[in-house]
Amino acid sequence: MRVYDFKQALNKDAEGIKEIAGPQDYIITQASWGPLNKTMYVATDKGRFIIHDWENDKVVTQADVHKSEIFSFTVTYDHTMLITCSRDGMAKLIHPKTLAPIRVFEFVKPCRAASISPLFDNTDMQKFHVLLAGGQDAREVTTT
Repeated sequence: MRVYDFKQALNKDAEGIKEIAGPQDYIITQASWGPLNKTMYVATDKGRFIIHDWENDKVVTQADVHKSEIFSFTVTYDHTMLITCSRDGMAKLIHPKTLAPIRVFEFVKPCRAASISPLFDNTDMQKFHVLLAGGQDAREVTTT
């Protein structure tokens, strides 16, 4: 992973301000900033989810959240909820600090995208809705 200063990133010759080596036995599928940009959330192709302290270059916590590749994850704007989705046909609402599962949604087919309603904390129209989407790989459609 590489961190860029956004002002410098607009320059085509920009150098990253920090480079973080990924795990040797995983491929990183998605990364995102944690609260106050002090940590990074990292998803991998083996179902592991990692919270990484990027300034001190150390893992804060990690957990095997899924049995296979995490396609994507979404964090609410206030970092109180985090949802992951995976090739294993599950979407999981997990605690954004401990990575403990709060709720598991069985999608059956590979779940490729998951989103939490932005109205989850709206006092007038509160919605605890989760949107899940997915299905087979395009290359598998003709063989099944």
